[in-house]
This record gives sequence, C-alpha cells and structure tokens, in this order.
Amino acid sequence: MKLEIDRQVIVRAAVFTLTLVVPTYIVIEVVNVVADIHENSNFWFLAFLAIFFEMSLGGARAARLKPEAPLSHGALAALTAYIPLLVVVLAIPIAQGHNERLLALIPYLIFALLMFGSSGIFGALVVTSQRERSRARRRRRAHRVR
Repeated sequence: MKLEIDRQVIVRAAVFTLTLVVPTYIVIEVVNVVADIHENSNFWFLAFLAIFFEMSLGGARAARLKPEAPLSHGALAALTAYIPLLVVVLAIPIAQGHNERLLALIPYLIFALLMFGSSGIFGALVVTSQRERSRARRRRRAHRVR
C-alpha cells in the first residue's frame, strides 16, 4: 500500500494551527516583555504546553481531513505550522543583533521540532480513537436492533 501525502490537507491544517499558535505566541511575548519573566520561570512551561495543545489540535484537524493516513498528516501539519514560527523566532534575534545565542538555541529548536511533531501525532491519535469508538458504538446498536 502506497502512502499518499495530501499537501492540500497539510497546508489547510497548518494554516488552522497557525491561526491558533500565532495569537498565543504574541500574548506570550507581550507578557514576557511587560512582566519581565525570568528565563527559569515555570511560565515558559505553561506557554510551551499551550502551543503543544494547539499543535495537537492542528494534527487532529489533519486527521479529520485525511482519515486514510491520519498520523502522518497530523505530524506533517504540526511540523509545517512550526516552520514559519521557527523562522520568526530566529529572525527576531538576528534582527536585534543577538547572533551569539543562535547556536545555543539549536538543541531547543530540535527538541521543539520533535515535540510538535509528536503533538500532531497525538492529536491525530485522539481523533482516530474517537472515530473507532463511535464506529464500535454504532455496530453495537445495530447488533442490538437485529
């Protein structure tokens, strides 16, 4: 069986994900600037969880749009949404002249890449399991009616 990647589904789900992630990222940055959050604060963990959840919703969206290959489309949609966010996150320090920290960011960016890809898979798994449970319920109801 050949796996067909539907680019249109991935782009639609990635755009959906970005509509969730971009406002959250802006709020996170505004709170960081206004409250001067320390880099070791637990706030960053909560911010990461919020974006993780939103990436999961994007993966779930991709799984709904392409039920034949939900996991691969969920992961690719989340990763596709992460790329523009990554470009912005890297462009800001470069524009401010903070190039010395870019090498230190690489492990964090790879970690985020893996986590957001996993979150897309997680969202797709949730949708797939819900779909299977509803099918099982319909089969039980149909079996009882007979």
